[in-house]
Amino acid sequence: MMNKRMFTLLLVASLSAAVPALAAQQGYRPDVAVQLPAEVWDAGNASRNAAPPCHRCCIYNDQNYSEGAVVTVKNVVLQCVRDPNVLSTGGDDLHWQRLDK
Repeated sequence: MMNKRMFTLLLVASLSAAVPALAAQQGYRPDVAVQLPAEVWDAGNASRNAAPPCHRCCIYNDQNYSEGAVVTVKNVVLQCVRDPNVLSTGGDDLHWQRLDK
């Protein structure tokens, strides 16, 4: 699953390549330079170094957690548990549940 920031960076990179080509086909050559952050050029390397997608986990702070994992966020204790209301064999049945202290 691609996060929103990575999707936005890839969209900007794609559009910056497609728009000039389309303009050239129409005979229009504007003198415009689009400055892109270095993150756009390094996006391919970042995805190769990222953890593989988790098909059965809870995600917090870009980290994968398996069923039963417990994290504390601002004095709130959360546990990664199976959702009893979801019938799934694909692994999309885990979510964070707040634990009472």
